[in-house]
Amino acid sequence: MGLGELGALTQEEREDFYRNRICVPTPTFGADVIERAQWFQVHANLEQYPTVLDIGCHDGFVTRWLGSAEFPCRVVGIDPCQAAIAAAHELAAKEAHPDRLEYFQGTWQEHEAQCRSETFAAVVAFELIEHFPEDEIKELLRFMDRKMVTGSQAFITTPEISGQWGSINPEREHITLFSAETLTTLLESTLGVTPTIELSQGGLLSAWWEKCA
Repeated sequence: MGLGELGALTQEEREDFYRNRICVPTPTFGADVIERAQWFQVHANLEQYPTVLDIGCHDGFVTRWLGSAEFPCRVVGIDPCQAAIAAAHELAAKEAHPDRLEYFQGTWQEHEAQCRSETFAAVVAFELIEHFPEDEIKELLRFMDRKMVTGSQAFITTPEISGQWGSINPEREHITLFSAETLTTLLESTLGVTPTIELSQGGLLSAWWEKCA
């Protein structure tokens, strides 16, 4: 599916595409998620997070890392991909503390419908927002905000538009790309928050903010 074609699909068609996508972890993917987990560790107050929501958790690498003995907390991962969640369950069963890990196969809308009142100390969405048009990104950001309470923190990463995962877009699945300025504008206009944003050498934007009220 070429760039532009995925964006032309309806929301239902794109959800169906991601549900049935084959998500096979690769060495490059593993290196990428380790880097993002390390960035998260630097900026997050992990010892203060009894609960974390990981939206777009893939095979659960970040959830397993957060649920390890070093950072004991309850972690919930959401992903619509059936293959990814199946792998997440299989890998979680091999962990020392599998009871800390929960997985939900479905969209964030489906998760909210079933778990509307549940909130978290931290909410993360790594390399996710670029896969949706802007109106759905705003919906996702509002969902993240509803899952947070005062003092909760949110963390997102996304390819910078001029970086190696931006304009080149080898996966052909990126629909909306950002610069630091346009991402800041989106968060300010949608949630009324001004994020802290860093740009990695590989061209990845990392943004985080705290819910103040």
